[in-house]
Amino acid sequence: MTADILFPNVEFFGSPSGQRIRVALGEKFQVQLNDYGPGTITWATTNDPSLAVSQLNINVVEIKAEATGISEVQVQIERRVDHYITVEVFNPAEATSLGLKTQEPVNK
Repeated sequence: MTADILFPNVEFFGSPSGQRIRVALGEKFQVQLNDYGPGTITWATTNDPSLAVSQLNINVVEIKAEATGISEVQVQIERRVDHYITVEVFNPAEATSLGLKTQEPVNK
């Protein structure tokens, strides 16, 4: 089983299970399953405060990054994890203000 991860400006096709992605706080995206077998699909997450997950149909969910942290979106078939994606939500303002001083280039 693979999944397509669809952002407004980026589309990643054929993501394998175990894929890790970094997502900016507030970003929305969709995960669409490909090649899933028979059985009841259940979408599950860990660390729920980080992600809001809305199921659009049996093989598509929309996800919004609501808080910083690391979560896992799991696809379970008959209570067995068949596919998962790790999502790290970061705050862009904090990521760009790490206190690092830039150095002017030296021309010799």
